[in-house]
Amino acid sequence: MPELPEVETSRKYIKSFLLNAKIINIQTNVPKLRWKINPEIKRIFNNTIISKIDRIGKYILVNASNKKTLILHLGMSGYLSIKEENFKKMKHDHIILNFEKINGEKQSLVFNDQRRFGHIDFHETSNVKKHFLIKNLGIDGLSKNLKFDFLRTIFLKKTITIKSALLNQKIICGIGNIYATEILFYSKIHPLKKV
Repeated sequence: MPELPEVETSRKYIKSFLLNAKIINIQTNVPKLRWKINPEIKRIFNNTIISKIDRIGKYILVNASNKKTLILHLGMSGYLSIKEENFKKMKHDHIILNFEKINGEKQSLVFNDQRRFGHIDFHETSNVKKHFLIKNLGIDGLSKNLKFDFLRTIFLKKTITIKSALLNQKIICGIGNIYATEILFYSKIHPLKKV
């Protein structure tokens, strides 16, 4: 599963192509991935300009000029790629966002998800943090505010293991099994040690 660093790399990758580009249309080739895809997504983002590309935990947020935000989660096996106009579609290319760059070049952002655990949705930009997938997330794993004193306060009254705490997205969002294991190995902390 793509974890926080991979999702951040994906965000930076698509930002270099999509920022200030115009969304021509969004094609959905399946009715649902992890959850049902809202069919309004095809209409709402047509002819909007992408103003910002952000991330919260493992969610990529694409803010558009219509004050709506696309929310992308890569799931277990999903990945994003930029393709030239009229590219040859591959199996599992479930979402295609066709866009036009400032220089007039047309390209496509393709969301390929073999296992279909990913998700795409949208929400009002002004309160995107109230979206049902985002509202309960803890501090971002790459946040500069993620410091010892913060963790000490959070962990003070908990009796769970340190690995469970690191994996709990309501405490720190973005860390998955691989990075939790690496963090603990590097820190020389046994994963079953209580916080």
